[in-house]
Amino acid sequence: MKKLSMLVLVLVMSLVLFACHEETTTTTTYAPLDCEYGYHQEQDACVKDEDLSTLGQILGLEDITVPVGHYFDVFEGVQVLSSEMEDITYLLSVRGNVQYGVEGTYGLSYTLIYQNETYSMNRAVTVADVADTPSTQTRPSVTSGTVSLGEGSYVTGTDTSIAHPTTPTYLEKDLLVDAIPSSSWWTSLLVQNWGGSNGIYTNPLRLAFASGGMEITDPGDGFVQFWNVNNVQTIAQFPIALRDGYLMSSSLSSSYTTQVLSYGDSHVKVALRNPSSTIDEMVVTMAQGSPYVFVETAHPNLTYTFDTAGVDNYRYYDLEGNQVTDTFTGEALIVEMVHRHSGYECTPPANIGAAQYEDKYYLINTPANTVFTISSYNHPFGLDNRVSIALGDRNTLSIASIQDLSEAAYYHEHGYNFIDMTHISYEIDAVASNVTTTYHYSFREVPGGSYGVMVLMPHQYKYADVELTDYSYRTVRGTLKVLEGDTFQTVLNFRGLLPGFTLPTDDSFSSEDAVGYLNNLNTSMSLTDMDGYINAEGPYWNSKAIYPLAQAIIISRQLGETTLESDFISKMEYVLLDWLSVSGPADEKYLYYDNTWGSVYYSNNDFNTASELSDHSFTHGYLVYAAAVLAMADPNFVTQYGDMVDFLLNDYLYPERGNAQFAYLRNFDPWAGHSWAHGFGTFAEGNNLESSSEALNSWNAGYLWAMVTGDTARMEAAIYGY
Repeated sequence: MKKLSMLVLVLVMSLVLFACHEETTTTTTYAPLDCEYGYHQEQDACVKDEDLSTLGQILGLEDITVPVGHYFDVFEGVQVLSSEMEDITYLLSVRGNVQYGVEGTYGLSYTLIYQNETYSMNRAVTVADVADTPSTQTRPSVTSGTVSLGEGSYVTGTDTSIAHPTTPTYLEKDLLVDAIPSSSWWTSLLVQNWGGSNGIYTNPLRLAFASGGMEITDPGDGFVQFWNVNNVQTIAQFPIALRDGYLMSSSLSSSYTTQVLSYGDSHVKVALRNPSSTIDEMVVTMAQGSPYVFVETAHPNLTYTFDTAGVDNYRYYDLEGNQVTDTFTGEALIVEMVHRHSGYECTPPANIGAAQYEDKYYLINTPANTVFTISSYNHPFGLDNRVSIALGDRNTLSIASIQDLSEAAYYHEHGYNFIDMTHISYEIDAVASNVTTTYHYSFREVPGGSYGVMVLMPHQYKYADVELTDYSYRTVRGTLKVLEGDTFQTVLNFRGLLPGFTLPTDDSFSSEDAVGYLNNLNTSMSLTDMDGYINAEGPYWNSKAIYPLAQAIIISRQLGETTLESDFISKMEYVLLDWLSVSGPADEKYLYYDNTWGSVYYSNNDFNTASELSDHSFTHGYLVYAAAVLAMADPNFVTQYGDMVDFLLNDYLYPERGNAQFAYLRNFDPWAGHSWAHGFGTFAEGNNLESSSEALNSWNAGYLWAMVTGDTARMEAAIYGY
């Protein structure tokens, strides 16, 4: 995409551009000074503007001309910095819309409220038949070979002896400036066209891409299924595997491609293009915590086709609840899937009974003067299962699932506030032992909108002092509740972590028994046992030795068993240092840095830690935990191998945004509030976590290591994730 040029906008009270001017006195003429933003010239000096004391600079809001057919992101190249140089771009809200497929000049209004002050800025965006200048951005280069850090080392560059992940092909090149994210709810889109048609859950919606277009499904709360496994009763909640409908631009072929244009903490923008074309026929914005999926198009005609299996009929309504047939002109249409298959009645031990049904409703919000034409498309009984949409005054629409006709007016009122940026930040109050998380959505109000809404998950609204509406959704993740506005905060407690248990003080504890257990462990952890965990080929299996050894070091020290402690330290170093250093070409255990993604993995590919970037926080966490315990027992370890531990930890617990070498909190989902295990999330029902205990251990490990090394930023990030 064409990179926006950067220009400092200088704000005065009327918020117009001005230049430093030449001041004169009766005796001296002062040469014009190149005063930076927030300063003006007084005689021969640049003096800080009092009226702009809260802002540092605003970049990228000049008028601009862009090529027709190429999506215009209202935040591309835009940056706002406070006077303390904190990036507060996410506080901008935008009003207006750019019809990127239609030549013309469009106005956008940017508003920023910061420290009780309001700033307003306008810009003109001209869409014209001008040449596109594709980005030539590439990943920063690295030196191939072995890199030393302290007494440790790792490999980077060309290494054909180990497994490597798929190249993230389906994203714009200007996104390559930062390390490429993985282990998220949408990252299947980076490695496969259409994301492999795998589920992308924004909750309450399930989205996906297929030959028929973009899938839009509300799975609801699913159904309970029972199993009896080895005479042990278990249950799970499942959404039924039926896809409600597909939205498609009429200008797209069935072999279209998907391309990630931009992303934030809880949203992603995806362009749909015809093969070998750079024209963004349709751009979809998917955001966690939004009841809508947002769509912008280069051309005005689309089709919305509904599933033919497991549904009795289809009905269509206007906003007043009047049934619509054939053709209708307006700014919204409600679709009812009558008696839609939604689950099964199940009973223990493993019985699946009668099918369950419910009516489903979808609301299509469009600009005024949109023409909806209702027809049948490949329906076995000729029922009207397709809506052809000819957009009216704009190129935008949004679609939401609603519970019934009575909710249509509400979700229509808020359906014109598109999400363009999402930002989630945290603050640690060590005195109060609290973690405050701030969730912020930047809404763009297209004509007809009022203000945005957010759909909070249980772990959010239970810890947030907010006034919720009466609107909600039933999902397999619990009941979601609707909040009006663009921001909210949660507050959670954090009381600290210990590396292990302390010795019991009651009479039932026997130190002799404990020493006996430690001796047994010491004997069983034999360095000559090539079939044991301590000599396993993969780091995850080594961790089955590493973790008991770490606990044994802690317990031995408390018992005063210095000989045992020394033995356990030696064995820990034997396995841990093997991974933290490269001894030569014959070494089979080492760390590798992949510059394509900006990620660290192992020479071993167990659990696809290399080929799919999976289980990084799990496996890395075991090694980092061991390193923290070892550092507490041996202060020299930090000096010798601390840089290598930091290097490994950076892969999943890097606390800074916008870094070329490492992704910010790679495995963590700040909206869902937990880690994801798989690197790509290429599963039909989206990504997975697998082990909450191992995820928690990864934060515990990072916290303990940060305590040892005095790394405040890392420690606070670990507290936040934990």
